Amino acid sequence: MTSISNIFQNPFTVMKVLCISILILLFITGMLFLYNYVKKQTNEGFAIIDSSIQLQHAINTTNTLITAKLASNKINTTNTITPMQLINLQVPAFKQMAYIGNHTFDSNQGVLQQLKAGCRFFTCQIDYIESASLDQTKFCKLYEPCLVWRDNAGKLISNNSANLQDTFKSIGEYGFMNAVSNYQYPIVILLHFVRFPYKTTDSDYKEYLSKVSRSLEVLNPYLLSGGYYRASKENDLFKGDFLSLGNKVIIGTNIDTTLFQKNPVELPNDLDYKIHFHYYEDINEDVDSTAILIPNTSTTRENALIYNIDTLLQLNDKEISKFIQIHKDQFIIVKPSNDTHPSKDEVDILLNTLNVNIILYDYFSVDVNTSKDIISLYGNTTYKTKSQQ
Repeated sequence: MTSISNIFQNPFTVMKVLCISILILLFITGMLFLYNYVKKQTNEGFAIIDSSIQLQHAINTTNTLITAKLASNKINTTNTITPMQLINLQVPAFKQMAYIGNHTFDSNQGVLQQLKAGCRFFTCQIDYIESASLDQTKFCKLYEPCLVWRDNAGKLISNNSANLQDTFKSIGEYGFMNAVSNYQYPIVILLHFVRFPYKTTDSDYKEYLSKVSRSLEVLNPYLLSGGYYRASKENDLFKGDFLSLGNKVIIGTNIDTTLFQKNPVELPNDLDYKIHFHYYEDINEDVDSTAILIPNTSTTRENALIYNIDTLLQLNDKEISKFIQIHKDQFIIVKPSNDTHPSKDEVDILLNTLNVNIILYDYFSVDVNTSKDIISLYGNTTYKTKSQQ
């Protein structure tokens, strides 16, 4: 029998050449397998460490914000006639639901820590992925609605994604238990669609929205009912006694969902049915996939608008006065870009000069002292209210 050493000795026969080729192929295959295995284990090891460190940072931030009385059960009723109206409330809000910072999501702990910190307003920046090269154990399926993180240029920089149903499930599990702060108050979820994989005229577009609707089914026991579905009582929602609604989940969105009224589907698939209010962008604004506010097309006045932060911070004194006057009876949401963290002075201007209601802020991505400084602008209370100007 020919030994392996003899294979590499003269004379070289066809059989020897074939054996050598097979051995080389096996060696290369083995090296590639070993390289990929080591790379995968290394990457996963770093991901676990980074995730653990970032989660601990989120927990530390939460504890600091609680100490700073973000989670106080008192309400500041100074300088307002009807402090319980949503239209007058100024509340802390996280930029992205389930996000714990450092490009990392945690549908369970991310939601829990945001709730413990006293947050009752949550933004779901709904997006999708289109790259098949991503690790499918960490990311959602291609073209599925989910939560991811992109930089200011729109490049995907997430370590993972968050599943919508898992995230909403955590809201239902933790949102109204007395172990979290402000558990007696309503929860507001903004379904903020960043972009779509389909055109609004495509048949897949409606199914994409239905997937979001089905993910919300886990919250059915908590969704605000009593005629509020399909935004039928949006005015009452903003102008009525908001905090008295109690342990209910309220859904807002930045897109037009009326296509479900024109072409009805079963209720689990009907996103429009679950919507309690809509918010819009000004005709001169461009905030992701938000529906544009068209002036003078309706006798009713829109209750809520969203602006990019730069638009408002660049206003001059005359423009500020005009903005305050025009929007004094509207709910204003301010969205910074993902990698932008407004300074304390900028947040102060937005809250106390421009009288906006919500500034989306990434409290878990900055140092603890910065988060504490921003929260201090809301005072020692759960909800701040607009000053009368």
